[in-house]
Amino acid sequence: MGDLVEQGAPLAGSASTPPSFLRSSQETSGAASAALKKQYRGWARVGFGVESERVNHGADALWLDPCDEHRDEGGANSATTSGGSASPARKIGFRQDESGVALSEALITFPIVLLVFAAFIEFGYAMSQWNQTVKALQYGARLAAVSDPLVSQAAFDAAFPMGAANPLNNGGATPNDASISVSCGPGYAACDAARLSRIVRGSDGVCGTAGDPRPGICDINWRIQPANLVVTYQRSGLGYWGRPEGAVLTMRFEVRNITFDLPLLGGLLGLDDITVPAHPVTITTEDLRTCSTC
Repeated sequence: MGDLVEQGAPLAGSASTPPSFLRSSQETSGAASAALKKQYRGWARVGFGVESERVNHGADALWLDPCDEHRDEGGANSATTSGGSASPARKIGFRQDESGVALSEALITFPIVLLVFAAFIEFGYAMSQWNQTVKALQYGARLAAVSDPLVSQAAFDAAFPMGAANPLNNGGATPNDASISVSCGPGYAACDAARLSRIVRGSDGVCGTAGDPRPGICDINWRIQPANLVVTYQRSGLGYWGRPEGAVLTMRFEVRNITFDLPLLGGLLGLDDITVPAHPVTITTEDLRTCSTC
């Protein structure tokens, strides 16, 4: 057998020092440990009765946990001494605090939402007033079509004589000429007050009363008064000269100077002067004679 290797002696070809990769790892670990010991000195006591001050590690500190990176933001300047002001870090946090934002946004948007909601409600209310006005005019026109003329009797007889100028033409067709007309109301000659009051206020002469057997226009829409009505009579080409019941005419009813009632938007936005459209209602007259018992 060959020579025995001395116990404890290194083998042939082996190095007496650790391998290079292990030596490099040990040196790197030692350097890192020394750096950490130097940088993580913790809290240094300044003196008895004085608050401790955290050491500023700098931007290139080797943080073990990424969350620790902001733990000492601001360094020595972030410390609060007795009687001192709040730290800049806390001021930044206060400015970035979003608590109460939802309440602030609600307080800002609530008036706008309320205004839009009120606009929807009052738009529907305005459409109801418009429809109510049209229905009242339609009712008044049907009532006036079988009542005495609402213009003065003299003006009516002058515009629409019963017989032809030449008696030989009696029985012939009346002219179809709408320019032959007479009107009364705002901007025109005054209407017959008593006749118009009966159409507007009904048989009891009062607006809005229940139980009126023959209601008037203002019983349907209290905004319409005699001063708001324009009545026009014009030739239609119907009937004939010498007709005992008088001429067959076209009559037009329309309103003037009636505004919408908008309680909320009118007060907030000043929308109190929006005028209801005239919306003329036209009807063909029948016997322009008021029933003596009506």
